[in-house]
Amino acid sequence: MRLFLIRHGKPDYGKDCLLPEGQKQAEMLAEKLAGQPFDAIYSSTCGRAYETALPTAESHGLSVTKLAFMREIGWGTPTAPYSSDYHPWERADAWAAEGKDLLTFDAYHTPYWQGTLLEESYRTVSEGFDAWFSEFGFVREGIGYRVTHTPPENIALFAHGGSGTCLLSHLTGIPLYYLFHTVKPSFTGITVIEFDSTPGVFTTPILRVLNDASHLPLDPPPSYSH
Repeated sequence: MRLFLIRHGKPDYGKDCLLPEGQKQAEMLAEKLAGQPFDAIYSSTCGRAYETALPTAESHGLSVTKLAFMREIGWGTPTAPYSSDYHPWERADAWAAEGKDLLTFDAYHTPYWQGTLLEESYRTVSEGFDAWFSEFGFVREGIGYRVTHTPPENIALFAHGGSGTCLLSHLTGIPLYYLFHTVKPSFTGITVIEFDSTPGVFTTPILRVLNDASHLPLDPPPSYSH
């Protein structure tokens, strides 16, 4: 089975919808995926993710099912959920500039993680995904999944830079802050994760494609304010 994890198009964050440019990106994405069969299409409950999914869903004759656990993450404190002091991409870049090895640095015992919305968000994404994924026959077991029954072949999940990075960390075991530093998801960037679908086997995810945005012109790097 292949999971297509896709970031939303360029948004108006305040209104939680796509800008005209983002809508065009979603349409270009749908053209790219026109020949790719999907069994089902999902999005987060945020408008910008749902609107990005719609052109692809319509071209495949499918509806979009919303998943609350894939909403975009918060990272600060309850009183300042998007504080720049806790901004995970900037924090990871700052640690790297200080010479910290983000593959071994214990970021999970710092004030930037413990008790913050990022810690809560990561748990929401990982636990929510595993509960949802078990419906397809993948039951979490250690670092991978035990396949209990034959799953669908291809599903698409439209989400966000933050929640998508949390999920990628959960699936691959790569430290979260290392991914915040090294992977900057493009608007409508496509990541493909493959799982062995044979009932009874133990499967660990294989990363087949990472942030493919070849359907878009080469633009300046996207914003990671949300």
